[in-house]
Amino acid sequence: MLLASLCFGVGIGMALVFPAVLFLLRPDAWTPRQVRVPSLVLPVVTVALYFGLRHLYASIAPMTVGEALQLAVARASLGGVPRVLAELLGFSVAASVRGFAMAPDTYPDAASMATVAGFAGGVALALAYGEPDVRRAISAMLVLALGIYGVIAVGRASYYVLFHVAPATLAAWPRFHYAGTIPIVVLLCLVAEQAARFSHRAVAVRAFALAAATIVGVVGFARSGFQIDDHRAVRTYVATALAQIRAAVAAQPPGTTVYLDNGDLPLTLRSLAINQEMLPGRAALFVLVAPSGILDGRRVRFIEPDPHVLVYPDRAPKLGALLVPRETATRSGPAVVRAP
Repeated sequence: MLLASLCFGVGIGMALVFPAVLFLLRPDAWTPRQVRVPSLVLPVVTVALYFGLRHLYASIAPMTVGEALQLAVARASLGGVPRVLAELLGFSVAASVRGFAMAPDTYPDAASMATVAGFAGGVALALAYGEPDVRRAISAMLVLALGIYGVIAVGRASYYVLFHVAPATLAAWPRFHYAGTIPIVVLLCLVAEQAARFSHRAVAVRAFALAAATIVGVVGFARSGFQIDDHRAVRTYVATALAQIRAAVAAQPPGTTVYLDNGDLPLTLRSLAINQEMLPGRAALFVLVAPSGILDGRRVRFIEPDPHVLVYPDRAPKLGALLVPRETATRSGPAVVRAP
């Protein structure tokens, strides 16, 4: 769980609620001290590790303005967290039941709200009248969903509070829903299972639930025109840029230093949130294929005019070594070949 918390914010949410989920699903796990103590300590260690690593990072390399503002923006937006959390959970329920191929374009329509109400009613009935194992599992999945979507809400409430993006619109961004839909789907299955146990025809109820889920999924997918975005434009740009660099380097005699203009990466590759200081142009691509800075017996350097970008030697030595100011190439003289 500590490793998961280092991967993404959702991992932090999972780690924070892990003890509650564990002891709800496995009450017997409370008895062994070697299980109970580490589980209870985990949330504290997770928070300490998060803030400790942020402090360590800041002591090693200067944070960008965007990174420095993250915590301040999150604190300023805490008031919007409950509203965003409610909409995230509502969309997750509507999309998981109706199908993700349909809900993003219609939420929060009447069908979605009816779906959420029916889902909430089913969960409430199962909690009130269900068998003990089902009630514990439902409680665990509710806690897990709150932990996962709670962290997302804390991180994204600023869109609502500061940029006035409607919480329902914010919640309908599918990229927020991956791990969080797991407990929602499990909840749906638990409610269906409890309904089957209440019925005198349990097999028929389970078969109906499976058939309904299959039909909703297949029909929704067929009507949606959904396609997986393989980011072809990004991959094409990277392949083309690297091919151009290789061609420019190959055109110069072996043993020389080749100077190339660094340039800016397109928005399709880096997005608005990542600037040149964070992902410095073609050098950031070249370091992936030639971290030594040498390609086919030729030393390659990238001319970067922005002095703020040239601080990379302190942050990433291999990438920083590729970046040079224009005057360096100018001073090199005739012994150094410069490519456009």
